[in-house]
Amino acid sequence: MFNKYCTISDQENTRNDLHGVILGKNVDIALEEMVKDGVLQELVPGLEPLIAMKDKSNRFKALWKHTKTVTKQSKPTIVLRWAAFFHDFGKPECFNIINDKIIFHNHESKSVKYFKKFAEQNKIFSKEEYKEICFLIYNLGYVESYTNDWTDSAVRRFITKCGPYIDNLLLLSTADITTADPNKRKSILNKINSFKNRIQYINSIDSRKQVLPKGLGHAIINAGLGNGQIISELKNFLEKKIQEEKILPNKDVEYYMNYLIDKIR
Repeated sequence: MFNKYCTISDQENTRNDLHGVILGKNVDIALEEMVKDGVLQELVPGLEPLIAMKDKSNRFKALWKHTKTVTKQSKPTIVLRWAAFFHDFGKPECFNIINDKIIFHNHESKSVKYFKKFAEQNKIFSKEEYKEICFLIYNLGYVESYTNDWTDSAVRRFITKCGPYIDNLLLLSTADITTADPNKRKSILNKINSFKNRIQYINSIDSRKQVLPKGLGHAIINAGLGNGQIISELKNFLEKKIQEEKILPNKDVEYYMNYLIDKIR
């Protein structure tokens, strides 16, 4: 079975066999063949409920089909492919209907539970791979919750929380798009790209040499000039004026507030 889809011939080497399948170009076909042979069900806890989870009314995606697609769409790395494979494993356990709406509350933590059980049984991940896969599965919904009205502080919290895993989390969120509706797909991609641009923007600001004083944001709010995104825009405006040598850098809050009030009012 494994030889058909892997370059590894030693079927006793479970690590290479499983990683060979998950990293393969035709991973979706390979996984389906393993299910037909009954091999994958023996290796992966929680797989049978996932396969059985279907809805004739199409109120939610057929989970097994979705899982295979997301896995194939993911970049072929051990971390991303396994995170993609397990990201919805908790949904059958969390299935619920409230006010005629289907929800899968807390399925991320349950999905992590199934991945951990699989990892403990098979011993095929390094400590860092194990840690990152758990993080990606648990936090995938964090990306999906993003809206354009997030404050810069909220974006910074996301950046801090994700640390070195941020790029892979964004890649996984893109791979998780399986809708057949081109307009919906475009809308989701635009949202993710907007989030990426926002992250890059915040990182570029934070990497600059500090030329404005601490407390300026609070002063802007107290003066009634705005909050949230407006604060960032006003700070960018001041930094631009500093670069143009229209105003001086590293002055006190009052200096910059007087300048803003004069320009705005």
